[in-house]
Amino acid sequence: MYWPLLEPTGAVEILAHRMVWSLAAVIITLLVLRRWSWIRPLLRQPKRLGLIALAATVISVN
Repeated sequence: MYWPLLEPTGAVEILAHRMVWSLAAVIITLLVLRRWSWIRPLLRQPKRLGLIALAATVISVN
């Protein structure tokens, strides 16, 4: 019953919605748990940040 309702939308639109809502859920979770201390050291390490961005891209493409 669910899949015919998604027929008018494209795969890219569904993927975009999943990415945006996942990001929102992570941000809300971080706000509630107050776990922001890892962000500042990560931003100071561009190589590690690049590897994380690459991993996120590969996971998204998968």
